[in-house]
Amino acid sequence: LKELADHYTAYAEGKTPDTRPAPWQYADYALWEQRQDNTAAKARALEFWAETLRGLPETHLPMKRPEKEFADWKGAEVVIDIAPDLTQSLRNLCREKGTTLFCATVAGFLAVLQHYANRDDVAVGTPVANRVRRRFEDICGCFVNMVTLRPHLDPGASFEEALLRLRDTVHEALAHAEIPFETVVDHLHVDRRAGMHPLFQSVFAFHEAPKAALAFGDASAIIEPAPAITTRFDIELHVFDTGTSLNARLIYARERFEASLMRTMLHGWRQVLHCAASSPDTALRDIELWNDREAADFLNRVNDTASDYPRECTVNDLVGEWVGKTPEAIAITAGDTQISYFEMNKRADLLARRLILEGVRAEEGIAVNLPRSVDFVISLLAVLKAGGAYLPLDPESPAARWRKVLEASGARIILTNVRDAHTFKDIRGLNVICCEGDPVACAEGRPRDHPSWSGAGPASSRHGPSHRQSPGR
Repeated sequence: LKELADHYTAYAEGKTPDTRPAPWQYADYALWEQRQDNTAAKARALEFWAETLRGLPETHLPMKRPEKEFADWKGAEVVIDIAPDLTQSLRNLCREKGTTLFCATVAGFLAVLQHYANRDDVAVGTPVANRVRRRFEDICGCFVNMVTLRPHLDPGASFEEALLRLRDTVHEALAHAEIPFETVVDHLHVDRRAGMHPLFQSVFAFHEAPKAALAFGDASAIIEPAPAITTRFDIELHVFDTGTSLNARLIYARERFEASLMRTMLHGWRQVLHCAASSPDTALRDIELWNDREAADFLNRVNDTASDYPRECTVNDLVGEWVGKTPEAIAITAGDTQISYFEMNKRADLLARRLILEGVRAEEGIAVNLPRSVDFVISLLAVLKAGGAYLPLDPESPAARWRKVLEASGARIILTNVRDAHTFKDIRGLNVICCEGDPVACAEGRPRDHPSWSGAGPASSRHGPSHRQSPGR
């Protein structure tokens, strides 16, 4: 851009621009980089990255679609401004701690990622100009490299402690930034797969205010960021320093994340910066990501769940409607397991038939002791199809707790898995049905397409009280 501006200005003033070739070209840089391949410095750098990134976990944020359904990189963005007074307070904090505004803003970003990923060990990628040799500063070409920041921020540490920790992490990363990112990935033998960037899935980029405006003769130019048509990562937070304030753009994969979540995360980042500027001794885990107004607004929206629904229909009716409309559509996803509406309904019918043959009475409580899984959902649906009311037990509770709940409820049938079935065998009068996996083995006889249920209607009780509502025992 500087070369373009110089040529434009020269022509505008009727002068001949300086067209002499630069003493160094991009080919010289490429040759220099190749010569570093077998040096001791490169070996030390690769050893640093191997040690720094060993055992790095993936950072997963709440998604609206599973990774394997993620087919493109269409982008969207959320924009927010950091007011001049807050920006100046952050500058003062950084000056006092001997660090930079980059470190303060990326520390806030990492704190937000820790919160939403529910993980202490998170990493972000950041681009570096990589023009570390003076002779390469004015060469036209792409020198940008990506480095991984993994500061191991302790949630119990204060923000100012995290800031100092991040300062050291950044210094160490920049000291080894000349190694191309692809070389680091290959050296670490990182597992590559579609839809997942290696080493990090989130990127932070800090853009400093230009030292001088670009002049094209009597005209001047302003650099504006391009619209977020695509994204190269899950999320990218770009922070622009205007000199007096900060402007932040959070670019995200719109097919993977909800826009509301991205707005909440970006507002949470600003709230972390507010807390850092006013109370830098606050522990990261104690920083509130929302202010009082934002928290109240969120709670009002979340709790405003009033909506109309077909009051004369049962869950069975609604499921049957979807089975008829889209039998092959995915009804349940649990980890790597998916089943269609048709398969879910078929398996629920088989299990419901078994319950009917066991003499389940209308609205009778049927205990369900299963982890969150495909089998759990099918079991609940089967209980409803059989006309019963399901009584969920927490699989993580101790066996003594289960016994108390079963005694108090008077349940005579329990649906469970192979692992826990033996726990209930010695309970007198309790019929244990192991419904894990394929329920065909549980069914006796060939089920009808639509078994005759007990006739319970929309107003019937379908969910029994469990230990979750009985804290006294």
